[in-house]
Amino acid sequence: MDSFLKFLKWILVLVFSFLALFFLLSQLNLPGSYKVFLVQSGSMSPTLNTGDVVIIKPVSQYRSDDIITFNSNQNFTITHRIIKDIDGSFTTKGDANPVSDQNTISTSDILGKVFFTIPKIGYFIMFVKSLPGLITLIIIPSTMIIYQEFLEIKKNFKKSISN
Repeated sequence: MDSFLKFLKWILVLVFSFLALFFLLSQLNLPGSYKVFLVQSGSMSPTLNTGDVVIIKPVSQYRSDDIITFNSNQNFTITHRIIKDIDGSFTTKGDANPVSDQNTISTSDILGKVFFTIPKIGYFIMFVKSLPGLITLIIIPSTMIIYQEFLEIKKNFKKSISN
């Protein structure tokens, strides 16, 4: 049981360290870097579904049929498909939407092209950001690790007293 808890501890540390590093690097505004976004609506269904995570990267040229993430004029990000390109002014549309988006966008509005999609992991990310997720994934494992370390200290303390 002791070795299992140590193994579990190291696995959790490695997984969370990797995820934290990846998401941290994706939030930095490094030129040409990958960024991670959560799909929060079904407007791109069935290509992208609610709860999917998209990984985007800026490219030098965008074309019709590219799926891009861009800043809207309402100060939030949208991931839609380019359906028309007229001299660097793009018309976009969600695959599930019956009509195209009202406003055209320019290259400066585009954050990047979707290169990779991770299905459904967004639900996990939303869960982690919630109070039950915090309790389940941070507080309970931390408490288990602290308790295990406390038992180890207690055992070593008794051992040193008896010697």
